[in-house]
Amino acid sequence: MEGFMWHLPMNMVAWLLVKLTRADFYDGGEYLDGWVTEYVVPRGGWAHRLFKRSGFAAITPSASCVIYCDVDCAEDVNLQMHELEHVEQHRKYGPFFLPVYIYHAVRSRLRGEGWYRGNALEKEARGERE
Repeated sequence: MEGFMWHLPMNMVAWLLVKLTRADFYDGGEYLDGWVTEYVVPRGGWAHRLFKRSGFAAITPSASCVIYCDVDCAEDVNLQMHELEHVEQHRKYGPFFLPVYIYHAVRSRLRGEGWYRGNALEKEARGERE
């Protein structure tokens, strides 16, 4: 129960995203710890199209949830490791993860590095140094 309230806001966001995207439970991730539940959005649905259009392979809305674009993405070990870094970031920042992520996205965009590629949290998840 340790940290329950710290993670509650983002866990509620994750639950809502799983429901809205109609994501299916996925039980194949080898590298995510036992506290992380994985989901895959159904092919052909609006969420799958949005993932594909945006170029995202996965989203980690909380310290206990990863939502993948499709099964191929869910089975990608490098992507699992990347998303595990986001899980750790969620554990560190708790309910402040989203504001911290947005801050780094805006900062990166203003530096001309793009909101994703230059985002310090994404660089950390890719194993790059700031």
